[in-house]
Amino acid sequence: MGKITKYFGQTIFSQIFSLIPLKEIISIISNGGYDKYTKKFNSIDHLITLLYGVLKGFDSLREITNNLSINEKRLKKSGLSKAPSRSTISDANNRRSASFFGNVYSMLYGLYANFLSNISDSGSQKWLRLLHVIDSTTITLFSSILKGARRNPISGKKKGGIKSQIWVTLIANLLMTVVQRKAEAKSSPGKKYFSNIMTITKAMMLYYINLYKLLADPEAECNNVFEDATQLSLPLFKT
Repeated sequence: MGKITKYFGQTIFSQIFSLIPLKEIISIISNGGYDKYTKKFNSIDHLITLLYGVLKGFDSLREITNNLSINEKRLKKSGLSKAPSRSTISDANNRRSASFFGNVYSMLYGLYANFLSNISDSGSQKWLRLLHVIDSTTITLFSSILKGARRNPISGKKKGGIKSQIWVTLIANLLMTVVQRKAEAKSSPGKKYFSNIMTITKAMMLYYINLYKLLADPEAECNNVFEDATQLSLPLFKT
């Protein structure tokens, strides 16, 4: 890969994560007590870890932890205190309430709903208006019918094993939709395909490149940043 000759102040992931107001996250954590008794892997670390995994398209905790450990220094600039182990992420997934991620999504939806609804091509955002997220917790009444494979908690309630991941996936989709609309507003021609944006973002996630300049003209921006951009494997340059 070509050597980087010009640096932007933030990685692409940091630019995406900066769309989430830190002050609001801290307020959610404080009001919900999500970091109570937490010493190391706090709620922000948890959010960064899962969001990074979703945006990179990882399918397992092994993939996430291996990649985080390699890129720990770059991710620290996004707020990640330390690359977690698989057991740390697994424990946090079981211990931290998925409502934290649900509250973050609700906050972001409230923050960006007007921006996304005022765009000229609002038809592509029908999923935002039609989205309904249903709590999958099994209430006590049905605990004898919907028996789980694991030991039942004393409360009689069983939490869906992938609730947190679903919320983070929704957060990622919302953030990338905001990125898409911002990119369209900053470039000409304006139309940017979501799948193309996701492909470019995934490939360049931890590069110090201006995200919106990259999306406006990937080939030109990489030629501007890299010493030899011909070695970059981004087939979207040719479409």
